[in-house]
Amino acid sequence: MTNEIAVQALPVARAIDVMAFLRRFYGPDFYGAEERYFRWLYLDSPCRWYAPRRTAGEMPVNAILGARGELLGIHAYLPFDARTPWGGTRGIWDIEWINGDGPHGGGRALAGRLLSEVDVYAGFGCNGLSAVAFGRMGMTLVPEVGR
Repeated sequence: MTNEIAVQALPVARAIDVMAFLRRFYGPDFYGAEERYFRWLYLDSPCRWYAPRRTAGEMPVNAILGARGELLGIHAYLPFDARTPWGGTRGIWDIEWINGDGPHGGGRALAGRLLSEVDVYAGFGCNGLSAVAFGRMGMTLVPEVGR
């Protein structure tokens, strides 16, 4: 029997916690945790497919939570409307993928959640740990996608 790692979408009310989590890992002056930038990138997205979630008070950040509701790992993403040759329309741009204090396998659980919901999974750059994790999930890294 395996223990499944619970991943959940966060409500906008947790934005301040996500910004604090980002500062913890990247330092107090991390630009991605600056309130105006954070709001612009995550909370004001005009993406059509994500609109019902945004209206329901959700933000594009999935998390693994501890027993007291503390953030152990996050996966923040930018939703975008895609148009692909295979008919896909739901895309995300992977912005922050941090397992932090989360359980072993938490990073893959966070990414797997997003992979199950979208047609296009994009990002910029990849470190060695994430390359290994994506490989274990059966993905092939493409260094560059032409227009």
